[in-house]
Amino acid sequence: TAEALTLYQKICETDPADAESWYMTGMLYGRLERCAEAVAALRKAVALQPKFAQGHVGLGQSLELQGHFAEAENHYARAAELKPELADAHDALGRMCQLRGDMHAAAAHHRQAIARQPERPAAYLLLARALHQTGDLEGAAENIEHVLRRDPDHAEAWHGLAGVRLGQGRYEDALNC
Repeated sequence: TAEALTLYQKICETDPADAESWYMTGMLYGRLERCAEAVAALRKAVALQPKFAQGHVGLGQSLELQGHFAEAENHYARAAELKPELADAHDALGRMCQLRGDMHAAAAHHRQAIARQPERPAAYLLLARALHQTGDLEGAAENIEHVLRRDPDHAEAWHGLAGVRLGQGRYEDALNC
């Protein structure tokens, strides 16, 4: 990762108008847990190419890691507006809604993510969490069970299902989970 970062930094120096290279630089900084530098590079990427949906998602992720949730949510919303089929943007918007306590909006965004990329287990688990918090325990269980049918060893799914079963008063099932 450090070697790739050095390469992309050189590309950015050579061609400072290359939004893709600024994006890659920012993502590599992020992988190295250098969040402030990631944000700076990703801001440059979206400034150069304002309609770069994936750049807005990357910037949102870096901002979210720094605790700048409102600004992160704005970038996720911009990404979803620019590229409605971008499942990452919808999942991220769902997370932001959950942080704000708006579980119904969170569930709607996670459903949009699933509609666009139905093979992503994380989206089903995020949807299940939102549904659980709205009191829709059956809906939560259905989404978790969907993940477990595809991956019977998914520990996070089993943990989530145990919580749902406890909420349903199905203590023996929760213990088995």
